[in-house]
Amino acid sequence: MFTLGMTLALVKSLRELPILWRFIALAGGVMAYAYVPAPPASPALGFEYVVWAGLPALLFSIAVLGGPLRFRCFGAIDQLGNISYSAYLLHVPLAHAWINIFPLRLGAWPFLISSIALLYGVSLLNFRYFEQPTMLWLNRLLLGRLSRRPASAI
Repeated sequence: MFTLGMTLALVKSLRELPILWRFIALAGGVMAYAYVPAPPASPALGFEYVVWAGLPALLFSIAVLGGPLRFRCFGAIDQLGNISYSAYLLHVPLAHAWINIFPLRLGAWPFLISSIALLYGVSLLNFRYFEQPTMLWLNRLLLGRLSRRPASAI
């Protein structure tokens, strides 16, 4: 694991990895995730588990840490990143509420799709109308206090 961490630190220190190498790492991560067999269940998580879990994660990390992406998919990826914390906070309570409201006789796929749509819709509203205003308010409050301090106190 130490070696994997050092590899990631080296990649991150290179400012920007060439796009070809990032796509190779991404493709390798997808292939490793798809084709490296899962190790047998055992309490001793040995080398097979590290390869099964760590190799795709390492390759995906190299692809992501290699620098900014040149395409933005119309801002959708950025927006998902913005609302990810709200989605993290809200997914359990929304799932508990939705499972009691949704007619389960419709099946698992409609439930899953509607759950994800509900989660991201509510997360977007939470981000825009609660999280962003709160961050702006806290930034003004904290930056205002810092700007009023004497230089010797900072």
